[in-house]
Amino acid sequence: MFEVLTVLTGVALAQIAPGPNLLAVAGSSLGHGRKAGLATALGVAASVLYWATLFAFGVAALLTAMPQLVTALRFIGGAYLLYLGVKTILLSRGTTPPLKPSSDANTLRAAFFKGVLVNVTNPKTAMMWIAVSMYLGGSGVTSFGLLAVGCAMALSAAMIYSGYAFILSTGLAMRGYTRFFRFIETAFGLIFGAIGGKLILDGLQDLRP
Repeated sequence: MFEVLTVLTGVALAQIAPGPNLLAVAGSSLGHGRKAGLATALGVAASVLYWATLFAFGVAALLTAMPQLVTALRFIGGAYLLYLGVKTILLSRGTTPPLKPSSDANTLRAAFFKGVLVNVTNPKTAMMWIAVSMYLGGSGVTSFGLLAVGCAMALSAAMIYSGYAFILSTGLAMRGYTRFFRFIETAFGLIFGAIGGKLILDGLQDLRP
């Protein structure tokens, strides 16, 4: 039980800290409103459950035996974050904030899958799950126990990122975004691009003999 609580506490703290997931939620909340932010938060939570399911059924051993899969994930994740970075920077060149109705089905669908893809393509998430599964497995936690831990982590992600979505879609936050949207979107784009570029460089280093 202590090991499980340690993992859940560490993961919750990591979810609270700034990172690609939070940036994705913030971008959706500020640019498209509360419902879009919540959709992205749910997308992140769904991807956490996806990772939990994979690792509960032995993917950790596969990634450990075939590190080239992690390298491939670095390139895929880096490319996606670079894409988001460029897209966001181009968005910041507009003359008005790109606000859209948050109830638009296409906007919400795109926001959800944005949350999914940002987490699923993040190799750091895969490495974290390798560590978590080995740590809990060594403590006697079964595959179904690991899946239960994953469900708790997904619930934590949904609660934390939904909280950010609510905060960042308040009237004060939206007015601030409207006033400084060029600076905010440019900053988001540069951060996404920097993280994506770092992942690609890490992948290139993995390919060195």
